[in-house]
Amino acid sequence: MRFAIAGKRDVRLKLNVVSRFCRLHASVACLNYRGIMENQRENNDPVAEEVAVGAQEAESPVEEKRDNTMGMLCHLLSLVQLLGVPAGNILGPLVIWLMKKEEDPFVDECGKESLNFQISMTIYMIISGILVLLVVGIFMLMVLVVVNIVYSIIAAIKASEGTSYTYPFTIRFIK
Repeated sequence: MRFAIAGKRDVRLKLNVVSRFCRLHASVACLNYRGIMENQRENNDPVAEEVAVGAQEAESPVEEKRDNTMGMLCHLLSLVQLLGVPAGNILGPLVIWLMKKEEDPFVDECGKESLNFQISMTIYMIISGILVLLVVGIFMLMVLVVVNIVYSIIAAIKASEGTSYTYPFTIRFIK
């Protein structure tokens, strides 16, 4: 039993010594690296300048990452209406927007844009439904469905790339 305890203590002692040595070695290596880089920068070495810029960028605080996936979902969930969910084109983006609008300004922007477009398209489709009595509404409904699908997919692709998309023919209800 004593040998086992002594063995564990020896292992801990050796690990402690090794970790202190590694920390000391790492700090010395870091100081040497900084000294070499400063020396090379003084001699106008372009490689040293690039490394120094890269090191400064690595040390700078990390920017907030935009949640492109949720922004993309704001646009794609508007297509839920095609699955037969009543008002799904408004409810899908609304749910994502309400959940994530305070966490990420990009999702807030995508959600507002998608909701404005879907509310506008709903109004246009209601007007086209009334105009079905004049036969013109049938063609308008078909065009509006195609436009809704195409622009929603384009907006989702743009959102997945991290850029905002402004829908055409949109009435701005939510600002």
